[in-house]
Amino acid sequence: MSTVVAPPFLPASPVVSARPTGRRIVGIDLARGLALVAMCTQHVTIEGPDGGESSGWVAWLFRESAGRASVVFFALAGVSLALITAGGSSSAEPKALRRRGVALTGIGLALTGTIWEASILQHYGVAFLLAPWLIRASRRTLAVIAAAGLLLGPVALLGVWSVDEEVTGVADGTLLDPVIETVWDIVATGYYPMIVWIGFFACGLLVGRLDLRRASVIGWLAAVGVIVAVAADLVVGALGGPAEMGAAQLLDTTGHSGMTGWTVQTGGMALAAIAAALALPTAVSRRLGPVVTTGSMSLSAYLLHIALVAGVFSFGVAPLGWSVGAQEAAFLGLVTAMIATCVALGRWHRVGPAEWVMKRIATPRQGSFQPEPGSAVR
Repeated sequence: MSTVVAPPFLPASPVVSARPTGRRIVGIDLARGLALVAMCTQHVTIEGPDGGESSGWVAWLFRESAGRASVVFFALAGVSLALITAGGSSSAEPKALRRRGVALTGIGLALTGTIWEASILQHYGVAFLLAPWLIRASRRTLAVIAAAGLLLGPVALLGVWSVDEEVTGVADGTLLDPVIETVWDIVATGYYPMIVWIGFFACGLLVGRLDLRRASVIGWLAAVGVIVAVAADLVVGALGGPAEMGAAQLLDTTGHSGMTGWTVQTGGMALAAIAAALALPTAVSRRLGPVVTTGSMSLSAYLLHIALVAGVFSFGVAPLGWSVGAQEAAFLGLVTAMIATCVALGRWHRVGPAEWVMKRIATPRQGSFQPEPGSAVR
């Protein structure tokens, strides 16, 4: 009789390290780079000849990755944080995490208030502000937080949505009004409500404590992800699917619905996607080197894609009434420009400018920037 062995975990303590300190896990950077490319499809609208939705391949990618690419991106933040914590990096010290959280929140709010309505950075910032407690939590506590966010968070959303006007109207017309609206948006009503998305971050922290260099662990992670995603689909189908009102809303699997059907299905898909990137042979990963480089400087790439979409595509392409094929070619050019710029930056300084600045903010006493150990060669 064979015995099922649970995947080995690394120590939770940021002081003890079981990892080499000078290497990065290529599969993590690759997964993050692919998630960034998929997120680009969410921000570029390809219109058909009648002004309606396009039936082209970019539109297909939009539908397939809607509300899912950003989950992979968010979960990988937890994975990377767990890795640099195990590696003993100074960036995982509580003060550094709080500084990083404040900086990310400020950048995200600045983007939201100017050119980018759906910025995820302020939610990243909140996650990093909570990180000093989360990285010291036991695996059991993290599992409880993940379950609470992904299973109970959607139930809470149904409740808070019903009192949205009451909450946002508490300080209507006063100086506190924008503050309350911003906090409420981050916590409950925005694209990435933290009462749900903290579950994805906690899942990432749990995954990051696994020994991701071992093939057996990667296989275990892939199996769990696939089983969870398929089971969610089967349960939703067996229960008749979602409804517009009542508890059946929780069965909705639509991207960014925030409902339990979506959180469970997408959480499973995110685990499977991360495992797939980790499982790729080294030869394949090397061929995808530009995407890996993009993933290694994800903040720079994210800000760059915002500049390209908001400053070039939205104003220089979308209003011109181009054919679907021409719009798709422009989209390819946008993604190529993002990746090529990251590759050029990587050859010049090894890390992205945004990462360099964030490192200096988080750990201002350190003189030079080095890539985070293990955070993101197999």
